[in-house]
Amino acid sequence: MKNMQLAYLEKERAYSSNSGVMYIDLPSKEQISMIMVEYQQTSGASGSVDGEHSVLDTITDISVLLEGSKIAYKAAPELGSFMSFLAEGKVPPHKLSTRGTALMRLPIFFGRYPGDEKYMLDTSKYSSAQLQIEYNLSTTYGSTGTSILTVWFLRPLESVALEGFIRNRVVNIYSSTGSAETKSVDLPTGLPWLRAGFRIYDYNQFLHKNVTDVDLDIDEGRLHLFNGRIEDLITLQKMWYGAEIPMCHSRQMALNGDYAPSFCGIESFVNFFDESANVVVCGSSANYGPSFEVRWTGVTTEETLSTQVVGALPFSGLVLLDAVDAPFDAPAHADAKITFELGAYTALVETFVQEVVTGEL
Repeated sequence: MKNMQLAYLEKERAYSSNSGVMYIDLPSKEQISMIMVEYQQTSGASGSVDGEHSVLDTITDISVLLEGSKIAYKAAPELGSFMSFLAEGKVPPHKLSTRGTALMRLPIFFGRYPGDEKYMLDTSKYSSAQLQIEYNLSTTYGSTGTSILTVWFLRPLESVALEGFIRNRVVNIYSSTGSAETKSVDLPTGLPWLRAGFRIYDYNQFLHKNVTDVDLDIDEGRLHLFNGRIEDLITLQKMWYGAEIPMCHSRQMALNGDYAPSFCGIESFVNFFDESANVVVCGSSANYGPSFEVRWTGVTTEETLSTQVVGALPFSGLVLLDAVDAPFDAPAHADAKITFELGAYTALVETFVQEVVTGEL
């Protein structure tokens, strides 16, 4: 790995508006290994609030656009966090709280892994490059006018000979109907795939009930890169990436019986730290994977509780194909699609690909 230099694009820039798009021009004639997007807000909800919402939900989309329309990166923070985990092997250093300062710290990697010497975004190949961040601060959960943005990137101290960059992007977003159904999503085949997968999210339901079977079909049934039960895909992913992954720390204002987010698809156990004045025993009596119930005997008014979940499937993401060592030759095939067998629940399904861009996009 080459020595990298940190350079700022924005440093603690305050935004008075609670919604809009933040535009940050990327430097020209630059090799960019990674961009760090740090968004800060002050939590300001009154009373106990549903823990389903975090600072990640304030940011609705992050895109890197080349020459105005060419997508170099596109994802909402939860999916982006999962794609960052795939590159780095650990979850991003978010500070996810419903009290005090909340921070989203999202790394955007343009290599196969941090410090990749062969793959970075080379902005000299394009007439323009811009980072766009869409946000909508809910005053139910955050204090008005408290948005602060910091953006920095890593570049090699000396220019290197690059083969291209890795493009991470969502290709389809679908909300299931609440009835059992079959949903197919077409995948792009213009570039080789590093990985292909999806994120399925339902705050108050088990992942395996939202989707029961998945088929990654190439050339209308001639090749199935995965075709099976969701349970077996989960087992496979645990083997690839780990079954006991420490997730992001979360600081909640909660009372007995509230639910809190796990930030993963399958919870193994929860670490609790009681910050209240009168410390009592707390635990969890029920969980859905993405969320868990807080049992806090005698706590009938909101108190501060810090939690960290250890589990699998960070941010409820699943990988159907991992071809990081030998990218899958998608351009050699006429078509590709993922077919989901969905249960009778309402869930968010985000399909993504990580593509290998050789030379110029």
